[in-house]
Amino acid sequence: MALRDPTPAEIANGTNLSLREAETLTRKMHEKTGWLMPNQAIIENAAERMGEVLVCAARIRDMGLQKMRENFDYDNEPDIVEAANVFLEKHRELLPKLVDDENEIAWAPEALKYLGRDHKPKNRIIPHVYVVPRR
Repeated sequence: MALRDPTPAEIANGTNLSLREAETLTRKMHEKTGWLMPNQAIIENAAERMGEVLVCAARIRDMGLQKMRENFDYDNEPDIVEAANVFLEKHRELLPKLVDDENEIAWAPEALKYLGRDHKPKNRIIPHVYVVPRR
């Protein structure tokens, strides 16, 4: 759910194993599962991506997919929209409340466990030019 492999501590917390047991299990299962110990850069990158996915999912929830695509630029990152749809379907409890979309976001406490901190989304607003007819 964190968009990366879990750390041994996360495995221990989620399974009631001791940290030592979780570390032993990950070493034993590495070849079968492909698990790789995430380093700090991987953890931070995954948290950043998850923040973008959750904000995208909240935008889809609040305005619909079509309207979201008209107002926000995700064209270069279609995987964000794809992952957002999965979170909409399976993990709605993690979606933030968009108070003032780009400036104020109320994060779900459960989401902060994975993000590690408040996430400030990228500015993806597509500028629209409105022409007012002259009289």
